Amino acid sequence: MFSKERKTCMNTKILVLLVIALAAVPAMAEVVFQDNFDDGDLAGWTNTGNVWVNTDGKAVFPLGTKSPADYYSLYTTFDNVQPENGAFKFTGEFRFLNDTYMANQNSFRVCLLDAAGLNGYTIRRALKQDDSYGMLRLLKVTNGTETVLASLNPVVYAATGTWELSRDQEGLITVRINRANSEQFDLITVTDTSFNNFGRVELKEYYYESGTPVGFSFDNIKFETVPEPATMVLTIMGGAFMLKRRK
Repeated sequence: MFSKERKTCMNTKILVLLVIALAAVPAMAEVVFQDNFDDGDLAGWTNTGNVWVNTDGKAVFPLGTKSPADYYSLYTTFDNVQPENGAFKFTGEFRFLNDTYMANQNSFRVCLLDAAGLNGYTIRRALKQDDSYGMLRLLKVTNGTETVLASLNPVVYAATGTWELSRDQEGLITVRINRANSEQFDLITVTDTSFNNFGRVELKEYYYESGTPVGFSFDNIKFETVPEPATMVLTIMGGAFMLKRRK
């Protein structure tokens, strides 16, 4: 039989190993909103500026002549959420339907805002990348006014790909644009904790060249919060367990 002291030592080692192992496991994301458009419609989404449609399970701003130049938006709202410790991830897929016309002003924006649409963050990415219009930008929206938090001259031309807008518990925001079927990507990082109240997703195409068909599509939109790992809770529980064992 083990002595009381040896049992206590063994229990302590087991607890320490458990806490270390759990700390190494990332927190599981909780999905707040998602839409893959496989239902065949845009129920719950609101068109602004022009008509978007659901084609082949994607939200599509159709090819065709659009005039005058303007933003054409599609948005949806959900119950406001405040991510625990500010950590979240906002992802989706994009595609320019006509990438043969390389207008640098033609661009898309994806916005994560509060339910009123006045505060939050926006990614802007142009189709062409040859001047300031073609930069990848992270914008902060404050009372409806946009300011640039960070920008990058893209190294990757991507007519089709994915985006990610995420923030960790330390306030580090990451913007990543991945090129489809490639390991190439563009990356922005900046620290900002201005906003922690989200309830609206907005998808936009900026159609600059009047009379030139470009078109755009979005798919697999997802917004997730990332809770803090339960390491501290387990540590407290483990300590209580050890006290009980010693009594």
